[in-house]
Amino acid sequence: MIYLIRHGQTDWNTARRIQGTTDVPLNAVGQKQALTLLPEIKALKLDRIFVSNLKRARETAEILNREIQVPIIADDRLREISFGKWEGRSVLDLSDSVWHQFYQHPEQIGSEPLINVFQRVKSFFEATDLSRNTLIVTHSGTLRIMAYYWEHPESFDFKTYIPFSRVSFRNTSLLCPDENGRLSYFESEGI
Repeated sequence: MIYLIRHGQTDWNTARRIQGTTDVPLNAVGQKQALTLLPEIKALKLDRIFVSNLKRARETAEILNREIQVPIIADDRLREISFGKWEGRSVLDLSDSVWHQFYQHPEQIGSEPLINVFQRVKSFFEATDLSRNTLIVTHSGTLRIMAYYWEHPESFDFKTYIPFSRVSFRNTSLLCPDENGRLSYFESEGI
Protein backbone atom coordinates (compact mmCIF):
# COMPACT_ATOMS: atom_id res chain seq x y z
CA MET A 1 0.00 0.00 0.00
CA ILE A 2 1.15 3.51 -0.71
CA TYR A 3 0.48 6.51 1.55
CA LEU A 4 1.27 10.15 0.95
CA ILE A 5 1.73 13.12 3.25
CA ARG A 6 2.17 16.78 2.52
CA HIS A 7 4.94 18.19 4.72
CA GLY A 8 4.19 20.10 7.93
CA GLN A 9 3.61 23.82 8.15
CA THR A 10 6.32 26.41 7.53
CA ASP A 11 6.38 30.13 8.22
CA TRP A 12 5.99 30.70 4.49
CA ASN A 13 2.79 28.62 4.53
CA THR A 14 1.28 30.86 7.20
CA ALA A 15 2.38 34.00 5.32
CA ARG A 16 0.96 32.49 2.09
CA ARG A 17 4.30 32.87 0.33
CA ILE A 18 5.22 30.66 -2.62
CA GLN A 19 7.91 28.24 -1.48
CA GLY A 20 8.65 26.14 -4.54
CA THR A 21 12.19 24.82 -4.26
CA THR A 22 13.25 27.43 -1.70
CA ASP A 23 14.46 25.31 1.23
CA VAL A 24 12.20 26.57 4.03
CA PRO A 25 12.23 24.58 7.32
CA LEU A 26 9.21 23.52 9.36
CA ASN A 27 8.02 25.90 12.03
CA ALA A 28 6.96 24.79 15.54
CA VAL A 29 3.39 24.12 14.37
CA GLY A 30 4.70 21.98 11.48
CA GLN A 31 6.78 19.92 13.88
CA LYS A 32 3.74 19.43 16.13
CA GLN A 33 1.60 18.43 13.14
CA ALA A 34 4.07 15.67 12.30
CA LEU A 35 4.19 14.48 15.93
CA THR A 36 0.39 14.32 16.01
CA LEU A 37 0.47 11.80 13.15
CA LEU A 38 2.82 9.37 14.91
CA PRO A 39 0.08 6.97 16.16
CA GLU A 40 -1.44 6.69 12.68
CA ILE A 41 1.96 6.23 11.06
CA LYS A 42 2.84 3.44 13.51
CA ALA A 43 -0.42 1.66 12.66
CA LEU A 44 0.43 1.62 8.94
CA LYS A 45 3.33 -0.80 9.48
CA LEU A 46 5.50 0.94 6.91
CA ASP A 47 8.52 -0.65 5.27
CA ARG A 48 10.12 2.60 4.10
CA ILE A 49 9.67 6.32 3.53
CA PHE A 50 10.46 8.17 0.33
CA VAL A 51 10.91 11.89 0.75
CA SER A 52 11.54 15.03 -1.25
CA ASN A 53 15.03 16.44 -0.92
CA LEU A 54 13.68 19.73 0.50
CA LYS A 55 14.14 20.44 4.21
CA ARG A 56 10.45 20.80 5.14
CA ALA A 57 9.65 17.34 3.76
CA ARG A 58 12.81 15.74 5.21
CA GLU A 59 12.08 17.16 8.68
CA THR A 60 8.51 15.85 8.51
CA ALA A 61 9.75 12.38 7.49
CA GLU A 62 12.38 12.33 10.26
CA ILE A 63 9.78 13.19 12.91
CA LEU A 64 7.40 10.53 11.58
CA ASN A 65 10.22 7.97 11.59
CA ARG A 66 11.22 8.48 15.23
CA GLU A 67 9.27 5.49 16.49
CA ILE A 68 9.07 3.23 13.44
CA GLN A 69 12.73 3.43 12.35
CA VAL A 70 12.41 2.45 8.69
CA PRO A 71 14.73 3.51 5.87
CA ILE A 72 14.22 7.08 4.62
CA ILE A 73 15.10 7.47 0.96
CA ALA A 74 15.49 11.01 -0.40
CA ASP A 75 14.50 11.43 -4.03
CA ASP A 76 14.65 14.78 -5.81
CA ARG A 77 11.89 13.66 -8.20
CA LEU A 78 9.51 14.25 -5.27
CA ARG A 79 10.52 17.88 -4.72
CA GLU A 80 8.11 20.78 -5.17
CA ILE A 81 7.63 22.60 -8.47
CA SER A 82 10.16 25.37 -9.00
CA PHE A 83 8.33 28.69 -9.29
CA GLY A 84 11.42 30.61 -10.40
CA LYS A 85 11.35 34.30 -9.61
CA TRP A 86 7.93 33.97 -7.94
CA GLU A 87 9.38 32.11 -4.95
CA GLY A 88 8.98 34.20 -1.82
CA ARG A 89 6.10 36.24 -3.25
CA SER A 90 2.69 36.26 -1.62
CA VAL A 91 0.01 34.21 -3.34
CA LEU A 92 -2.29 37.18 -2.74
CA ASP A 93 -0.15 39.31 -5.08
CA LEU A 94 -0.73 37.00 -8.04
CA SER A 95 -3.77 37.60 -10.24
CA ASP A 96 -5.40 35.08 -12.57
CA SER A 97 -3.52 36.60 -15.51
CA VAL A 98 -0.22 36.12 -13.70
CA TRP A 99 -1.10 32.46 -13.00
CA HIS A 100 -1.94 32.11 -16.68
CA GLN A 101 1.67 33.14 -17.39
CA PHE A 102 2.92 30.38 -15.04
CA TYR A 103 0.79 27.72 -16.73
CA GLN A 104 1.29 28.81 -20.33
CA HIS A 105 4.80 30.35 -20.34
CA PRO A 106 6.75 29.12 -17.28
CA GLU A 107 10.06 29.95 -18.95
CA GLN A 108 9.20 33.68 -18.67
CA ILE A 109 9.48 33.50 -14.87
CA GLY A 110 12.18 30.83 -14.72
CA SER A 111 9.65 28.27 -13.50
CA GLU A 112 9.65 24.54 -14.06
CA PRO A 113 7.15 23.48 -16.76
CA LEU A 114 4.43 21.19 -15.43
CA ILE A 115 5.28 18.62 -18.11
CA ASN A 116 8.72 18.30 -16.47
CA VAL A 117 7.13 17.72 -13.05
CA PHE A 118 4.85 15.09 -14.60
CA GLN A 119 7.85 13.37 -16.21
CA ARG A 120 9.80 13.18 -12.96
CA VAL A 121 6.74 11.91 -11.02
CA LYS A 122 6.14 9.32 -13.75
CA SER A 123 9.81 8.32 -13.64
CA PHE A 124 9.62 7.87 -9.86
CA PHE A 125 6.55 5.62 -10.00
CA GLU A 126 7.80 3.57 -12.93
CA ALA A 127 11.14 2.94 -11.20
CA THR A 128 9.82 2.28 -7.68
CA ASP A 129 8.51 -1.04 -6.37
CA LEU A 130 5.32 -0.08 -4.56
CA SER A 131 4.36 -3.58 -3.44
CA ARG A 132 5.66 -2.79 0.05
CA ASN A 133 4.00 -0.43 2.55
CA THR A 134 5.44 2.88 1.46
CA LEU A 135 5.03 6.44 2.71
CA ILE A 136 5.86 9.38 0.45
CA VAL A 137 6.43 12.78 2.07
CA THR A 138 6.18 15.54 -0.50
CA HIS A 139 4.54 18.87 -1.42
CA SER A 140 1.09 20.02 -2.53
CA GLY A 141 2.15 20.85 -6.11
CA THR A 142 3.75 17.44 -6.47
CA LEU A 143 0.68 15.77 -4.94
CA ARG A 144 -1.51 17.45 -7.57
CA ILE A 145 0.71 16.07 -10.33
CA MET A 146 0.63 12.62 -8.68
CA ALA A 147 -3.18 12.72 -8.57
CA TYR A 148 -3.18 13.60 -12.27
CA TYR A 149 -0.64 10.87 -13.06
CA TRP A 150 -2.69 8.10 -11.43
CA GLU A 151 -5.67 8.98 -13.61
CA HIS A 152 -3.66 9.82 -16.76
CA PRO A 153 -0.36 7.90 -16.59
CA GLU A 154 0.57 8.05 -20.26
CA SER A 155 1.01 11.76 -20.94
CA PHE A 156 0.42 15.25 -19.62
CA ASP A 157 -2.29 17.48 -21.06
CA PHE A 158 -2.70 20.92 -19.53
CA LYS A 159 -6.46 21.18 -20.16
CA THR A 160 -7.06 17.83 -18.46
CA TYR A 161 -4.82 18.94 -15.57
CA ILE A 162 -6.78 22.16 -14.77
CA PRO A 163 -9.20 20.53 -12.24
CA PHE A 164 -6.22 18.97 -10.43
CA SER A 165 -4.55 22.40 -10.15
CA ARG A 166 -7.40 23.54 -7.91
CA VAL A 167 -7.14 20.73 -5.35
CA SER A 168 -5.88 21.80 -1.94
CA PHE A 169 -3.93 19.58 0.48
CA ARG A 170 -3.55 20.67 4.10
CA ASN A 171 -0.21 20.35 5.83
CA THR A 172 0.34 16.80 7.10
CA SER A 173 -2.80 15.48 5.43
CA LEU A 174 -2.41 11.71 5.10
CA LEU A 175 -3.67 10.38 1.78
CA CYS A 176 -3.76 7.20 -0.24
CA PRO A 177 -4.89 6.47 -3.78
CA ASP A 178 -8.13 4.52 -4.03
CA GLU A 179 -8.70 1.61 -6.43
CA ASN A 180 -9.30 4.14 -9.24
CA GLY A 181 -6.09 6.05 -8.50
CA ARG A 182 -7.90 9.02 -6.95
CA LEU A 183 -6.33 10.46 -3.81
CA SER A 184 -8.48 10.26 -0.73
CA TYR A 185 -7.86 11.15 2.88
CA PHE A 186 -6.79 8.27 5.06
CA GLU A 187 -8.14 8.83 8.60
CA SER A 188 -6.28 12.08 9.29
CA GLU A 189 -6.96 15.24 7.33
CA GLY A 190 -4.08 17.22 8.77
CA ILE A 191 -4.22 20.19 11.11
